[in-house]
Amino acid sequence: MDDATLRHYEEDLKNASEADRNLIMEKYAYMMKFTDRDYYEKNLKAHLPVISSEKAELIKIISSIMLRSEKEFCPKGKAPH
Repeated sequence: MDDATLRHYEEDLKNASEADRNLIMEKYAYMMKFTDRDYYEKNLKAHLPVISSEKAELIKIISSIMLRSEKEFCPKGKAPH
C-alpha cells in the first residue's frame, strides 16, 4: 500500500475507535446478511450503521469485479481457497 492509502486507513481506524465501533465485528455482522439472513435480521441489523445508497452501489461494483476476476483465474469447477 502507498502512504496515502495507509494514512486514510489509519484515519478510518481512529474515527471508528472514537465512535466506539469495531469494524471487524461489523464486517462479519454484515456478512451474516448473506450467510444467515434470519439471524442477521433478528439480532444484528438494528445494531449496525446503515449503509448509504452510494456505498451500497460501490460494494456491488467491487463485488462484480472480484467475481469476474475469480472466474477468469479459477479453473471451472474449482473453488478458490
